[in-house]
Amino acid sequence: MLRERGVALGISSNLAKPYGAAVEQLFPSMNTHAFSFEIGAAKPDPRIYQALPERLDPRSGRTARTDAPEVCIVGDLARCDRDGARARALVTPTALNQARRCSPLS
Repeated sequence: MLRERGVALGISSNLAKPYGAAVEQLFPSMNTHAFSFEIGAAKPDPRIYQALPERLDPRSGRTARTDAPEVCIVGDLARCDRDGARARALVTPTALNQARRCSPLS
């Protein structure tokens, strides 16, 4: 549904290298990913959140992404999925699933 509307999709995860290929296979529709083992930083470190928008929009190697497209984080931990991204000023909206359940986007 999001892809049909032209929304670029990415996944960010605190992940050990052996699991990277499996996650890529589970989510083949993602445009890109930012895994902690590749970035050298784990959530809530803001560097992992900086990497994802830069990979989705690689127009420049700038580190200050104040002109970054709007980014929405969907996750289950406020400390990691909201606070780390906000520390880098990359996220405007945040949707947290406190009950650790998924619900339809419709």
